[in-house]
Amino acid sequence: MPINLDEALKWYRKAADLGNMRAQRALGVNYYVGEKAPRNAPGAFHWLEKSTEQGSDQTQFQLGMFSALNEDGFRNAKAAREWLIAAAN
Repeated sequence: MPINLDEALKWYRKAADLGNMRAQRALGVNYYVGEKAPRNAPGAFHWLEKSTEQGSDQTQFQLGMFSALNEDGFRNAKAAREWLIAAAN
């Protein structure tokens, strides 16, 4: 059966909307990378922040790295440092 990325993203979005931390993180990473979904930095940060609100230390690390490296206007050294410290604790 061929992979249907649109269908997969639809289900990730439904799970993320219902508060699933892993789906929120997956959506955030996919929107940031732009490999399986159109690149969307604001959407990436939205879903990654939702995931961190539920205590995901992996997502705190992702936000730290994305904040440090992002070239879409979301580069923020102070936020990067704070997220990376939070992930390390």
